[in-house]
Amino acid sequence: MFTGNLSEKENSEVEFQCIDEAALQAIVEYAYTGTVFISQDTVESLLPAANLLQIKLVLKECCTFLESQLDPGNCIGISRFAETYGCHDLYLAANKYICQNFEDVCQTEEFFELTHAELDEIVSNDCLNVVTEETVFYALESWIKYDVQDLLEACCYNITFYLH
Repeated sequence: MFTGNLSEKENSEVEFQCIDEAALQAIVEYAYTGTVFISQDTVESLLPAANLLQIKLVLKECCTFLESQLDPGNCIGISRFAETYGCHDLYLAANKYICQNFEDVCQTEEFFELTHAELDEIVSNDCLNVVTEETVFYALESWIKYDVQDLLEACCYNITFYLH
């Protein structure tokens, strides 16, 4: 950006609108100290900043941190986050966690927010760990009922709105 033929090369100041200020500060401190503090509060802004600035060691540390935090309630969100930022190993680890812990994952709010394509990818995975196929059937049934309930509530809201 600063050494190539981009317009920023000529500017004395460059504004990064898509990078969190605290994340950028942490990356600058990393450049000087070789250490970075990663927590649940900082990782969601630090990982995208490290990805954009191509700070591979910080990116790797963020992915390692997120992988250590996987649980049934956040593994789907971490999988999506990893996919968004091209963190292939984290994406694979999160999906493996989802498959190994499917019975717990299908009881979470994140499960009910899956898209049809995401759900299809999970339940068609050969590594899906379930005691019986009925577990998958009941999970799918719950997902459908949840989606139908949301749809009905949205329709009722729209009808109520139009009646007023």
